[in-house]
Amino acid sequence: MIQAFCDGSITGGHWAKADNRDSLPHAWSGWWVRDKNGHVLQWRSVDLGEGDYMSANVAEYFAVRSALNWIKRSVWKNQEIEVLSDSQTVIRQLEGRYNCYDQKLMLLRDDVRSLAQWMNVRYTWIRREQNREADVLSKALQIWGRQPTWEEVEARLTGPKKRKKKAA
Repeated sequence: MIQAFCDGSITGGHWAKADNRDSLPHAWSGWWVRDKNGHVLQWRSVDLGEGDYMSANVAEYFAVRSALNWIKRSVWKNQEIEVLSDSQTVIRQLEGRYNCYDQKLMLLRDDVRSLAQWMNVRYTWIRREQNREADVLSKALQIWGRQPTWEEVEARLTGPKKRKKKAA
């Protein structure tokens, strides 16, 4: 079995700070895949660009789609695949447990389902704290302006510990 951890990130639009709300939403996605022994097989950060159609859910769907596209072209395509995301909406829509009324999300959902139809894929919702690497990858191009090394992703997670302020 392999696991694909996926996440999306968005800035601008109504997600922006008050002084930047006039900007168009800009989305990124990130994902990483590991095998049953925990070995990291691949990771990717993707700049999805900006547009009034961008949303957090769009970014999440693109992360899942990108990860499944990579898996489909890899030697692991015949393995059992677990796609994990902290987007309950996206996971539940892919499972068919939530309805989808947004046309752009329906198209993305159907595209992901079509991509996965010949693979053994299951979808699992996880808490944000369990998806930290994918979260870093979804923001990596904003942070570094390039694809990060896996060591940089791990370092971002374990970075310098914040000191507690001493009581006066």
